[in-house]
Amino acid sequence: MEREREHQHQLLPETRRLLEEVEQLTGRPVMVRADANVASRGRAIYAVSDPNPERHLVLYDPSQARFLDHLVGHELGHVLHFDEAAPADRRVPVVTGECRSRALRQLLPELEILLRRGFPAAALAEVFPIWLSGTVAQLSDTPSDVRIERWLFEKHPNLGDAQRSSLREQSRTLQMVLRPQVERITPPSLWLASNAMNYVLLKSVAEFLQEPGFIRPYLGNPSHRLGEELIRLSAQHRDENLTADRLVSDAWAEHMGLAGWYEWRRLDELSSSSGPIGVE
Repeated sequence: MEREREHQHQLLPETRRLLEEVEQLTGRPVMVRADANVASRGRAIYAVSDPNPERHLVLYDPSQARFLDHLVGHELGHVLHFDEAAPADRRVPVVTGECRSRALRQLLPELEILLRRGFPAAALAEVFPIWLSGTVAQLSDTPSDVRIERWLFEKHPNLGDAQRSSLREQSRTLQMVLRPQVERITPPSLWLASNAMNYVLLKSVAEFLQEPGFIRPYLGNPSHRLGEELIRLSAQHRDENLTADRLVSDAWAEHMGLAGWYEWRRLDELSSSSGPIGVE
């Protein structure tokens, strides 16, 4: 079995045990590979659309290698999540041309405001797809991320220190999205939605890690109120499986006015031209 590790990073015994457990449960080896392109999406992803059906492929940003134990543990949670689901339930969000047009029409008034503020039109055309794909990724991944982080904390306590240090770093990164300079150059609805979903994740991990500082910057911010509304919607779907998480994503999208920005597609419906699709 091939496992590539940058910087001679040695995984903790608990991480190696979890890797072996996942391989035994799923009947497929797990390849962990550094890939700088992942940085545009997150710190690590489980490549669910990997064309090689004989393995599970986990890609991580090499600049995040110091957090690899936590990142691998988290992505293995996604591996199990997908493996436990029936084939018909293994779905990922896809942004079709129609979805893109719908989102663009909906955001047009906000984009026009950005243009009047001096946002370059050429740059806006480049960044719009990034905003759209990032918002859809948050919608689809965050419900599962919340469950997986708690599972990792409760079931693999020997990874606790690695998880805590990694989530502290992630919280600092996510809190940067609250900055006024970010707000000024982001469509208001997307800025609010992103921070609300960040709040949902950080509130959950803040509770079990007993790290109140994770959510302190959100208190009094509009994203705090919206985040609490999303948490109440999540509570209506307590099953810990992909179907429940998909229902939560759809409920959030409807609540935040983002419905119709993506379509769920089974993995076996994706064409080879779709490119690598991953979950964070």
